[in-house]
Amino acid sequence: MGTTRVILVRHAAPQHHVDGITGGPRGDGGITDDGRAQAERLAQRLAAAPWATAARLYASTLPRAIETAEIVGAALGSDSSSIKQHCGLCSYHFPPELDAIPVKELWSNQVPGAGVYTAYEQGNEPWIGLLARSGAALFEIAQANIGATAIVVTHGEVVQASLVAFGELPIRRHFDLAVTPTSITEWTTEDDLLDTGFPHWRFPRWTLRRLNDAAHLETLAA
Repeated sequence: MGTTRVILVRHAAPQHHVDGITGGPRGDGGITDDGRAQAERLAQRLAAAPWATAARLYASTLPRAIETAEIVGAALGSDSSSIKQHCGLCSYHFPPELDAIPVKELWSNQVPGAGVYTAYEQGNEPWIGLLARSGAALFEIAQANIGATAIVVTHGEVVQASLVAFGELPIRRHFDLAVTPTSITEWTTEDDLLDTGFPHWRFPRWTLRRLNDAAHLETLAA
């Protein structure tokens, strides 16, 4: 069977952060010039990895992730048509009325008593919703790449969600996690991803080999 490897990459620095607006499909302005430099460094690093050239490439459906994945794909010798887009890999699903609005306006719309099961902002997606759909997407991708490698260009929230989906951490952690643009988080397993459920309820045991690894950006920052 071999090793199943899922490489999670946070997208490069996004334009919507510069603009100070929410980054749904309408507000997402892709990546910045600095972000393109970050993605180029990431692409060079991945191109030098022996397991990366045969990897399948995935991205969320948002432009900042797609643009990052296209830069990575070009370095790996694949074109944009080979990138498999998956909406389950997106950050929060902003409804149309909350997309492309100033972030300060979003934050001013807090729901009293909100938490894991209730959205923090009126009308927005709750954390448990993001966990469920992104966890399902990650397992779907892993099961489609048993014994192989998948490179998944996604968002910081989905990287955090992988700690629940693959690492089985509590759905609400007692610590915060910074996820650097274009950083690499690597999960591997040797287990059979299809031998689960009734009657034995076996679940794969994953190994977190690296988390938020952005070594390729060190010289860029200098």
